[in-house]
Amino acid sequence: MTGGMTIPAVVLAPGVVGLAPFAASVIAVLWPNHVLNGQQAQWICVAYGGLTLSFLSGVHWGVILGPASLSRPVFAIFFSALPTLIALVAFLVALPAALALLITSFLVLALCDVLAIEQHLLPEWLGQLRMMFTTGAVLSLLTMLVASLT
Repeated sequence: MTGGMTIPAVVLAPGVVGLAPFAASVIAVLWPNHVLNGQQAQWICVAYGGLTLSFLSGVHWGVILGPASLSRPVFAIFFSALPTLIALVAFLVALPAALALLITSFLVLALCDVLAIEQHLLPEWLGQLRMMFTTGAVLSLLTMLVASLT
C-alpha cells in the first residue's frame, strides 16, 4: 500500500462515524455514569465489535463472488465466514477472553485485507480506511481489556 489513493468521502464518512460506538464505550468505561456502568459499556463494545467484525468480513464475500469466483479456493469461502463465527464465540466467553479474541481478529482481518489489496483484489484506498478503522477499534478494545482486568 503506497497511500497514493484518496479514500472516497462516501465511504470515509460512515467509516469515521462507525468508530463512534467504540469511542462512546471507552468514555463510559473511563467515566461511568448513571446510564451505563463500566461492565455494561464493555459488553456493548464486545457486541459492536462482533457485529463490525462480521460486517468487515463481508468484503471478502464480495471478492469471492466477483468475476473470478470460480477460481477462488474453498478456504477463501470458509475464511470469509469465519469472522462471524468468531464474533459469536466472543458473546459466549468471559469478558477478557472476548476482548482479546476480537482484538486478534481485527488485526488478522486487517492483515488479510492488506494482502488482498497487494494482490489487487481490493482497492488501495480500502487499506487506508481499514487501517484507520482497525486502529480505532483495537485501541478501544484494548482500553476495555485493561479496564476488565483492573
